[in-house]
Amino acid sequence: MQKNNTKLRTLIKKGFLDSLYICKQEFLNILRDPGVRVFFVLATLAYPILYGYVYKNESMRDLPVAVVDQSSSSTSRLYVRLIDATPDVKVAYRCQNMEEAKDLYFNREVYGVLVVSPDFSQRINTGQQGVVSVYADMSSFMNYKAIMAATSYVMRDMGAGIQIKRLEAQGLDRQQARVAAAPFVVKEQSLFNTGGGYASFLLPAVLILIIQQTLLMGIGMLAGTAREKNKWADLIPISNRYHGTFRIVFGKGLCYFGWYMIVAFYILYLIPRFFNLPHFVGAGTLLLFLVPFLCAAIFFAMSLSVFMRNRENAILIFLFLSVPLLMLSGVSWPAESIPSAWRIVAWFFPSTHGIQGFIRLTTFQGDLKDVSKEYFFLWIQTGIYFLSTCLLYRSLLLK
Repeated sequence: MQKNNTKLRTLIKKGFLDSLYICKQEFLNILRDPGVRVFFVLATLAYPILYGYVYKNESMRDLPVAVVDQSSSSTSRLYVRLIDATPDVKVAYRCQNMEEAKDLYFNREVYGVLVVSPDFSQRINTGQQGVVSVYADMSSFMNYKAIMAATSYVMRDMGAGIQIKRLEAQGLDRQQARVAAAPFVVKEQSLFNTGGGYASFLLPAVLILIIQQTLLMGIGMLAGTAREKNKWADLIPISNRYHGTFRIVFGKGLCYFGWYMIVAFYILYLIPRFFNLPHFVGAGTLLLFLVPFLCAAIFFAMSLSVFMRNRENAILIFLFLSVPLLMLSGVSWPAESIPSAWRIVAWFFPSTHGIQGFIRLTTFQGDLKDVSKEYFFLWIQTGIYFLSTCLLYRSLLLK
């Protein structure tokens, strides 16, 4: 019995030492490969900063528009001044006719055109509706939103002012007229993303996706390189240290996990604070959430890497998956509105649960109890992809 225990301890010790050897060799492979270094080091450091600076302004401000005031009345001039006073748009040009405004638009000097009808003032003074035609740039929803928000706000504000004056003319005092014109007071209070910023909305999802996709690229390129350098096109080198499925999977996974815990902490903890994004999560809670996400993403990438016959395959998968995964995550489009079949497809990617969980932790000020479903699914994926990686590597060893 004692002899068997000694033999078991020897086997465990040898397996553990072999795993550490494989971990060291994989780390050296990363250092030796310039392409992998780009994705594991440069991309993970630079991409978050690049995206952060691109969306640093959060919201569109002072978008230039042109105004064609065909009325040239005091009322229309007041309307134009109020439009110019909004934070969303800036009246950059006052044109004499529509042709002049079109030239400015097609030269990209303005992103919208407001045309005040000739009878604008007359219609308002006679109790009719004034007409303002709004031509907004629909090639960008951010531009469209800024122009339509500014015009809607000014129209509502001017309409309330005109109604108050008419009620006062009918004998009501100022306060009564105000209440009659606006019987309901709407108090808007934005939760979590209080500034309505685009970066606060999109960047948390992008940061999670950067981690998964760079892992997929780097691990895939390592697998493709291993096959290209091996004259038998085998992923696993011929060595006594590489006998045993578990030690290979564990050793490689340990290498990726150790490096990406540092990378993920930098991307998900330091970057949001640097760019002043919503970050209502402590370091301890974030690290606990990162463990299953990184494990699931690593084993997912390792499973796919078995099918990489060359380095270029990883680049193709990266390009093919990046945009669809962002759309399927339930951020750019509500998950409830995504067809059921696509929601099932999205479930198989760690980024889907990682994005939803990370947003709830950081933006919604939640804790691990609030992301228990995502946390559970990530552990389930970890188990599934670990088993699939072991089975695939086992099949390679048995060849």
